[in-house]
Amino acid sequence: MALGLLVGFTGLLVLGLAKHRGGSGPIFSIGEVLLMCASFFNACANLLSRRAAGAYSIPYINGYQMVLGGILLCAISSWKSSLFPFLFDWPSMLMLLHLAVVSAVGFMLWNNVMKYNQVGSVSMYLFLIPVFGVFQSAIFLSEPLTLAVLAL
Repeated sequence: MALGLLVGFTGLLVLGLAKHRGGSGPIFSIGEVLLMCASFFNACANLLSRRAAGAYSIPYINGYQMVLGGILLCAISSWKSSLFPFLFDWPSMLMLLHLAVVSAVGFMLWNNVMKYNQVGSVSMYLFLIPVFGVFQSAIFLSEPLTLAVLAL
């Protein structure tokens, strides 16, 4: 596992330096730094969820995570915009409900998998999320699946 982390971060460094090529700017953009931070915090959350699953039920853990995350996201978004920046009608409420249910079910399944398996052996499946996202975009949004998209 340590070898995998070393190879992964070395690859990121090589990509950052290749993009940098003697320029005076930063090696990584703010988006890339935030993506690496998100990956780090996701790994920490997986470890905490695994530990909490031994003492608490999965629905309790899931609800706790979603309520705290929702409060934090609402606080950040209301700081950058107003508290209610959108007009909610029935279609948008149904979409919000759909996204909430899909997210809750997905996290319940993930936390259940984490409860009965080792974190390192299961976390590699997180890399399939973008793959399924591309296929769902092609199916539901009619986005084209070009050779370049399939190759990446």
